[in-house]
Amino acid sequence: MHRYLFALLIAASLLVNHAQAADERADLISQVMQAETAFAKTMEARDHKAFTEFLAEETIFFSGKKVLHGKQEVAAAWKRFYDTPAAPFSWTPETVEVLNSGKLALSS
Repeated sequence: MHRYLFALLIAASLLVNHAQAADERADLISQVMQAETAFAKTMEARDHKAFTEFLAEETIFFSGKKVLHGKQEVAAAWKRFYDTPAAPFSWTPETVEVLNSGKLALSS
């Protein structure tokens, strides 16, 4: 009887931990979605300075076959997109994935 009770307690604990982890991950996904949406609005607002403030020092952007490394390189390369009165394009995050550790996310 004690063995079954112990197994039931472990199973319940695992379910609670899994639910908490799922809630935390959902919160992280929401945070990334909100940040990416605000980042995209810098294009609409034509605000290159705000765009640059979203960039991490170690940022990496894929631009066709070229890879842009670092905040300064990305900011310089994207400056041309902010020079015209009308935004040349827009984007919105459709998919966000976050590592369970919360240390890295990907949006597309």
